[in-house]
Amino acid sequence: MLRYEIIVVPLHSISNMKNIKQSVLANWYNEAVDYGSPEFKNYSGSKFIIYKGFKITLVDNEYIMEDVRKSDFYNPSSEKDLKVIKEFGFIMGCDLLMNERNEQRVTKYTTTLEKLYSDKHKMIKSKDTKSQKYSNLINSIYKYIDLLQTYKARVSQHSKKYSVPE
Repeated sequence: MLRYEIIVVPLHSISNMKNIKQSVLANWYNEAVDYGSPEFKNYSGSKFIIYKGFKITLVDNEYIMEDVRKSDFYNPSSEKDLKVIKEFGFIMGCDLLMNERNEQRVTKYTTTLEKLYSDKHKMIKSKDTKSQKYSNLINSIYKYIDLLQTYKARVSQHSKKYSVPE
């Protein structure tokens, strides 16, 4: 007979797993609040801030940092992300991490659009412009153009904010 054990990890141990001192998390929390990031309270009365996908929660005088960028589930921040935030500070570190993801999206959407336009030209050559497939292709092109422009604008805003030449 198989036995399963359920292991419950208390929230306060998540920040301890990454060896971040509470004073550092407190400084990052205050940096975000001073920058203008809104401070929220949840139903249990604990306070938290979310900036660019990173959540720092104050629970019973203990700070917890979680990564909320990639899913609805809160995960501990990766060592790579923490290293960047430690080096540049909370606000600039989060901005750099988000800009990196935005640049990857620009590249991904550009290559996707190149493929879609190639497919469009093939369909035009074969005179297959009245099919549902062609209509869906055109809708996909519009969707990816919108996404590409959004993320290009975000990368441009980051460059202007930190005076980085484009």
